[in-house]
Amino acid sequence: MPPASDAGPPLPARPILHYPFDGDARNTGVLATPYNAQGVAVLYVPGRFNQAVAFDTAVAWSYLVLPNTVGPLSEGSDYTIALWVLAREPAADALAFRQELFSFRSAAAEGKPGGGLECFVEAGGGALQLCYDAAPVVSDCVEVLKLDAEWHHLVFRHDGAVDGQGADVEVYVDGARRVTLPNPSRGVIFSTRQQQSMLLGQKSGFALDELKIFNRVFDEPEQCAQVVGGLWNPAERRCRLP
Repeated sequence: MPPASDAGPPLPARPILHYPFDGDARNTGVLATPYNAQGVAVLYVPGRFNQAVAFDTAVAWSYLVLPNTVGPLSEGSDYTIALWVLAREPAADALAFRQELFSFRSAAAEGKPGGGLECFVEAGGGALQLCYDAAPVVSDCVEVLKLDAEWHHLVFRHDGAVDGQGADVEVYVDGARRVTLPNPSRGVIFSTRQQQSMLLGQKSGFALDELKIFNRVFDEPEQCAQVVGGLWNPAERRCRLP
């Protein structure tokens, strides 16, 4: 009879970057000080968990920068970006501008579309969109979510098992797969050619909580448990939110 294993269950996956936004924006992932977030005129408000970072709707240039984030994302072909988002009412004059949830801006690469991602609400309001962003234009957008005054959990999943760094981007909303941003040209999304930082919240009324970036992807039960922090229902194949 083989000896009993004392290995126990697998350890939880640890994000390479984790910003809990509990009164400060310091990185608590496995990377060091150069990845600490830098806030400009940001606020801290009641969050989905503890506190959340919010953007001052009276200040047009209230935003958050996560420096050097493109580097780790460009090193492999699998990554998962996750966060909680709440739509707060923006200032009236802010509606004249695009409200950025996040932006990774990129120079066009070898004539291919794609390169960089941008998630935003267009000027005048409407639904949250995800697009490729080869500066100065965006293309191939998909609608992610019609925002309301509730917290929603978003996951952006890039599985490069087949297409490497030019795979499609799958979007999950509140634990369920919602939409896919296709990448027919297979253009590389993250590369050292582009702006190296992630910009969040510019000219928006968003509040954000628990932003995590992993350098891997998960199957749906794992993603529910380790990324969302929820409970997977195998009978219904659904994720119950925490």
